[in-house]
Amino acid sequence: MDSIRNTLTMKSILPSLAHALSLLTGMALCLPARSVELQLESIGMYDPAKHGRTELAIHAVKVRDGYAFCASLAGLLILDVGDPANPRVVGRHGTPEDATALAISGNRIYVGYRGGLEVLDIADVRHPFTISKVSITHPSSDVAGLAVFQDVVLVHTTSGKHGTIFEMFDFRDAANPRRVPPSIFSTRLAMSGSYAYAAGGSDWTLFGLTSPTSPIVLANWTIQSGVADVAISGRFAYVTGEALLIYDLVDPLAPRLVGTLPLSNDYGHRIAVAGSHACIWTGFWDFFEIIDADDPAAPRKVAEINGIWVRDVAMSGNFAFIGVAGENPELAIYDLSSPTRPRKVGAFADLLRPFCLSITGPPGHQARVQCSDDLNDWQDWQTVTLGDLPLEVRDSDVGPAIRRFYRAVQVAP
Repeated sequence: MDSIRNTLTMKSILPSLAHALSLLTGMALCLPARSVELQLESIGMYDPAKHGRTELAIHAVKVRDGYAFCASLAGLLILDVGDPANPRVVGRHGTPEDATALAISGNRIYVGYRGGLEVLDIADVRHPFTISKVSITHPSSDVAGLAVFQDVVLVHTTSGKHGTIFEMFDFRDAANPRRVPPSIFSTRLAMSGSYAYAAGGSDWTLFGLTSPTSPIVLANWTIQSGVADVAISGRFAYVTGEALLIYDLVDPLAPRLVGTLPLSNDYGHRIAVAGSHACIWTGFWDFFEIIDADDPAAPRKVAEINGIWVRDVAMSGNFAFIGVAGENPELAIYDLSSPTRPRKVGAFADLLRPFCLSITGPPGHQARVQCSDDLNDWQDWQTVTLGDLPLEVRDSDVGPAIRRFYRAVQVAP
């Protein structure tokens, strides 16, 4: 070998030849077959700025059965939060781009990222695996939100070029997902039996879900000051915008307004509710207002958390789980058992940056990327179709203590 470089190119070589590149957190090896030239190049650890990202973040959080599911630059992270003071990773799944949105239904989690989404089986949270995946209309668009009802998924995508688009996919036959025309145009949904309440713009709308691929509008209410989000706890709906509005849903077709509370920090972007306590993300992304609604007719603000750059919030029992962005991204966990004195009791900030490789070769050809821990046993990792530009692939499972080898092999036509 003349030199060891970041790019290794070889033609018509025998698989027994091992030309390797040693990297900081892994090792790359290129062993293409036949006479087709493939280039496997180290990009190094993921740099969000190169992907149009301005910050690192926990973009979305869902909490269920003692586990927190987090959408992050490393893909899906699954944390055991049974002890909120000591959250720990028990499962993970890498995605081609930053995971930016989540939705859970039964034993499935839907993970959105730039250009598409995956459906994972999470019956065993320690070993999530892909059931299916789909591409959205515009590969350069980000998935900004997901909502799921009866395994029909509503996808909110956004980009500077294409604007905001809503798409819908039917995953009831997960092996054969199909695109269906969207009939709901908001992913801020709250489910109640066979009903879905949707918030967006100046309206909140009640949909019937008897036919999940064809939801029907049963009622619509306009709030001139705007509606950003809706959550349901017990028989009450909590609607947020310029104010918190609490509705009694004894008759789901005729919600009755029972309480209001002006918000002190501009606009309420997101709300999470557990029992009679609500966390509302307000202001310029950096305020949380904690609301006591023991008396729904007289809700009151009891505390405020500020100074953190918020991306999402979820609640479970007496705890709030906040996805934080910025220079120090983390999942921050607050104890609200004494709502007037919220305490940060735990955090998870070990967001490993994925290791990135790029593959270059004849457009239209397929290449199989394989990985190994010892240069002897190789496992198929990804099969990709090459284009005119170098194709980037990520490995979210590497870290400072892990050394891994990669090679690219041409797939026989």
